Amino acid sequence: MNIVDAVEYNARIRPHATALVEPDRAIRYAELSEMVLRTACALALHGIRDADRVAIRMPNSAMHLIAQLALARIGAVSIPLHTAKPADALAAFKARFAPAAVIALSQAQAIDGVPLILADDHLLQPVSAEQRATPVAPGGAALLSLALSSGTTGEPKAIGWSHERALEQWRLQQAVRPSGPGIRFLPYMGFDAMYPSAMSLRLLFGGGTVIVMPDVSLKSLEDAVDRFGATHVLTSPALITRHFDKLPPGGQRFPGLVSLRLAGSLVPPAMYREFVRRVTSNVVIDYGSSEVGAVATGDRDTMTLQPRSVGRVVPWVDAQAVADDGSPLPVGAAGTLRFRGPSFPSGYHDDPEATARMFSDGWFYPGDYGRVLPDGTLIIDGRVDEMINLGGTKVAPGEVERVLLQDPEVREAAAYGLETASGQMVLLAAVVMKGAFDEKALLARCREQLGQRAPMRLVQVDALPRNDAGKVMRRELAARTRVG
Repeated sequence: MNIVDAVEYNARIRPHATALVEPDRAIRYAELSEMVLRTACALALHGIRDADRVAIRMPNSAMHLIAQLALARIGAVSIPLHTAKPADALAAFKARFAPAAVIALSQAQAIDGVPLILADDHLLQPVSAEQRATPVAPGGAALLSLALSSGTTGEPKAIGWSHERALEQWRLQQAVRPSGPGIRFLPYMGFDAMYPSAMSLRLLFGGGTVIVMPDVSLKSLEDAVDRFGATHVLTSPALITRHFDKLPPGGQRFPGLVSLRLAGSLVPPAMYREFVRRVTSNVVIDYGSSEVGAVATGDRDTMTLQPRSVGRVVPWVDAQAVADDGSPLPVGAAGTLRFRGPSFPSGYHDDPEATARMFSDGWFYPGDYGRVLPDGTLIIDGRVDEMINLGGTKVAPGEVERVLLQDPEVREAAAYGLETASGQMVLLAAVVMKGAFDEKALLARCREQLGQRAPMRLVQVDALPRNDAGKVMRRELAARTRVG
């Protein structure tokens, strides 16, 4: 089955239902099906064929999703690509993936040496009866898309998603992330990331409505909820927190949201409470990765009972903590986390070294350190490669940050290690304050609760450095710091 078959099914049974909403137009399912057909035929005239790799490099738009579906209809492979990639990264992308074309909204998003297909009205011209009779590509195990990691720690890794794997994920996730009629979904993140793009397609598989806004400004968010009736929003904590100063000081700005789903980085308890106080009571946490999707989710009840968690592991995924030698640890013990599930891939695309490091015997190792409690609650203490070794004592950044965030004056915190000139590793923490910075009081709290695992010093910063996915860049914090 091709993912387009699911969209065309909705076009037959609910042709007048709204599929896509943009600020100046709404697209019904019957119209969406026709636009996908016309775009697929136009792309075929441009020479796009089955199994060709095609980059999609454009801001969020209905055309972005239409292009993905049109490529799927042909049997081609889409690769969403960030519009802000520098020239050297684009050259590396071209050499690695040899794209047959790039689909973009303007010449500014072209890739040097790659045929450019502008996503304008010429892709939506009427088609002949012969073109209309062109069958949808079989789909199934054929590659649908390549999702790229952010590449902040090296060359981006690519994970392949087949048609059958995408549809299986949709079926499994219906239990915790419904995507049927009546749901009006706003992906308040860039479509170059796998999660918002995949979630949007799943809404179209299920017959829901996707609201596509041109940017991630506060006005776009307010318009989507207030004007267009968004019921579910997917975003990252970093994207919302940057708007906190503009939100009304008292009460929730979007109390009617069915869910505000946060993904991309960990949400400390104090930050979660701030979201509930300022945005909506229905804040949901997602934990996962671009490789396997979300593996744990936490609603308000779960996060109230276990505020230090990232929710409970979803029913179709197995989760374990293992020791350094790979042996499973007792339930509740802390160790390297691994996961397996029915729709997981077996490795990365054209990267055997990374595959050997992160996939083994059906398990995926995301590189996180934490615990799985008896009821399936998942607690993340930090990244395995960010564990700080203080003379034989291993410290997880997360446990330091949780203590600091108990103070109501601390907005954000990030613990990190720094090697001194003498070769000694010391533990520091950067804090973003809401009010006055009392380093002595904060350090005293840490020493009381953490003992020798407490930070040596605290550094006040205006903002934590984060990558495109909203994750704290601890190495940059260390690079900014000097220790006497």
